[in-house]
Amino acid sequence: TGVGKYTWPDGATYTGEVRRGLRHGRGVQAFADGRVTYDGEWKDGMRHGIGTLTFDADGYARYEGEWRDDRKHGKGRMQYASGNWYEGGWACDQKNGRGVMRWPDSGETYDGDWVDGKPHGAGTHAWNRTAPSTDKQDKQTTSSPGSSTWFNTRNSYVGQFAA
Repeated sequence: TGVGKYTWPDGATYTGEVRRGLRHGRGVQAFADGRVTYDGEWKDGMRHGIGTLTFDADGYARYEGEWRDDRKHGKGRMQYASGNWYEGGWACDQKNGRGVMRWPDSGETYDGDWVDGKPHGAGTHAWNRTAPSTDKQDKQTTSSPGSSTWFNTRNSYVGQFAA
């Protein structure tokens, strides 16, 4: 029991608490590529407890939340490199339970139940998007300041989803 630093042949490192030669307690692992890091709690050599797995050097793409037996499990938030994000329940590295997924570029949101990484059960999928209209005949659009014609889509489906 104590604090140590391990270095693997590929260049990956771990600095933090150890017990019986295993990562155990609080510690940081930096993977060999230099972009991926895990900063959080460990148990018997596996991610377990609260921690953050960062997928890129600038720290934008990441998972922050609970871990069990080296897998995302419990409550957590995944921020994807695309700007999309999911916040809610996880089990065995998959979205499970109640959660919200947001796709900012398309203006979509799903708020509901998840099973094995897919919407399943009660939920709401909403589309809230404003975009340029390509239909010059569309007389039901509103004009934005300037010369562009815009349309608004504010639709949603509330009900049951099946994976």
